[in-house]
Amino acid sequence: MPGCCMTVETLGRRAVRAGRNNHFHLIRLVLASLVIVAHSPELIDGDRSREVLTQIFGTLSCGELAVDGFFLVSGYLITQSWYACPSALAYLRNRVLRIYPGFVVASLLCIFVVGPLATGSSARAVDMSWWAVLRDLLVLRPPVAPGAFAGTPYPVVNGSLWTIALEFGCYMGVLGLGLSGLLQRRRVLVGLALALFALYVLQRCVHVDVPGYWKVQGAIRVGFCFAVGALFYTYRAALPYERRLALGALAGLLAGLTWAPGVELAVALCGGYLLFFVAFMRAPARAGAAAARGWPDISYGVYLYGWPVQKLLILWFAGITPGVLIAASLAGSLVLGFLSWHLVEKPFISLKSRAARGALPAPRDAAVIDTATSK
Repeated sequence: MPGCCMTVETLGRRAVRAGRNNHFHLIRLVLASLVIVAHSPELIDGDRSREVLTQIFGTLSCGELAVDGFFLVSGYLITQSWYACPSALAYLRNRVLRIYPGFVVASLLCIFVVGPLATGSSARAVDMSWWAVLRDLLVLRPPVAPGAFAGTPYPVVNGSLWTIALEFGCYMGVLGLGLSGLLQRRRVLVGLALALFALYVLQRCVHVDVPGYWKVQGAIRVGFCFAVGALFYTYRAALPYERRLALGALAGLLAGLTWAPGVELAVALCGGYLLFFVAFMRAPARAGAAAARGWPDISYGVYLYGWPVQKLLILWFAGITPGVLIAASLAGSLVLGFLSWHLVEKPFISLKSRAARGALPAPRDAAVIDTATSK
């Protein structure tokens, strides 16, 4: 079949195996929830004084740990996706259909629904430049709603979406390495990861007082995690996932979390091993059957809507405590994530699956073949 890298039967079998043999949906949902847990006290206080992981270790927050985990998982799965079908057009189509629909809908809702709710004026939406909105959507820039949440800590309509463009940038990096043949060379990936880690250490040693420099720091950090995730895939045959090694990785992660210069190395290597150990743990038969039927992958939607839900709750309920905010915003984000999956993301994923199979109908479980999100 022209333009299709695998037969329908092969894709169907792979989909069922993917659904039964990994827990990436659950892992990403936990990571998205951790971002909400981390943001709750910080969005109330304007600092991390009450953030749990920062209080314990004084290095990373739960949110930073979760974002690192997202990029580790994404590096693994996106590299796997390229190896499964090394076609530039198919790869780009799949990445665009997975990232853009959810992001576009969430951004428009933030601008034209959350913005007016946060400012008390519907005129703000009318005053927005459509060209600016379209430009921001195209380059995956976080939405802008002038005046939203003014006078509160972090007065932006959705501060979590800064990672989405970086995620897509990593996708393009895999495409470039794949087309050049460098993705198959392990030494190149190792060198890239080491270079990014060296840049990360260097930028921590050099204090630059420039507005927005934190974005550069964040890009280096998540790029390093993505590269390590890609290495976990390329070295997958040489990595045994055993309980004793997982316990050692856990000890290494906890030790690394206490030491700022080495925290990212510990998260990427030890934390990465733990993530993939959990991802490939054998599930009980009942759980495997349920996974094969296809659990909704709502983690992307939870991540997209967590921030605006939290900010609105803080605005509407003065004096809300972090605990109550965590519970309420998790509930609201889970509902919105469920709606995002079924109304926006899944329909576009089905388009991707049908395109890969030509005119033939897609197997029911085909959506789990490509499970990579940011998110």
